Amino acid sequence: MDNYWLIQYQKLLDAKPKGAREAEERLEPELRSMLEEAGAEDYAPVLGLRGVLTVKQLSYMKDKELSEVALFVIWHIINIF
Repeated sequence: MDNYWLIQYQKLLDAKPKGAREAEERLEPELRSMLEEAGAEDYAPVLGLRGVLTVKQLSYMKDKELSEVALFVIWHIINIF
């Protein structure tokens, strides 16, 4: 039963919309690596869709902008399920 949720999560990841996958692929490798190390890879497509493609751009984001990204991810997760 423990693997059930892991399998469902993997299916969800595999079913990412094309636009989200493309946005994620546009991120600079350093930013993708940083997100993975932080366990925040779920934010990759959101950042890509918002045009935040580099570590430098991310470092210039204000607290309000960062919270908007987090709220967008939470909204998106709720609407998927």
